[in-house]
Amino acid sequence: MKLCLDFLLIYCKNMPHCSVLECSNNTKNSGSFYSYFSFPSDPEIRVKWLRAIGRDINYLIVHERVCSEHFTKDVIIKEGSKRLLKKGAIPSLNIPLPHNIHCTTEVQHVDDKSRTVPSHRNTISFC
Repeated sequence: MKLCLDFLLIYCKNMPHCSVLECSNNTKNSGSFYSYFSFPSDPEIRVKWLRAIGRDINYLIVHERVCSEHFTKDVIIKEGSKRLLKKGAIPSLNIPLPHNIHCTTEVQHVDDKSRTVPSHRNTISFC
């Protein structure tokens, strides 16, 4: 068990990967196309990141990163070959819905004399 844990810590440390649920970006499959940002040291901003990406606020973030795919271009600053985030930037793009939110489409039929026309309305329901 300890060997497995040691391997995971080494793997996470040596191969940056994205912590956003359902995001499979890592340096092995995307090369240098994405940048990987460490979680902020500011506790308030860190909690905002964790909530934004659907992780528990107690999620272990020692070697975790969030890839640039989840940030708007206006919060990413290029300095030479490095990319940095503006202070207070929060991941907001390509974030999956939490598992307790379900999107559905309701179909209502409206009778107009002799024909029925479907009317669509998107709804979000919380469990």
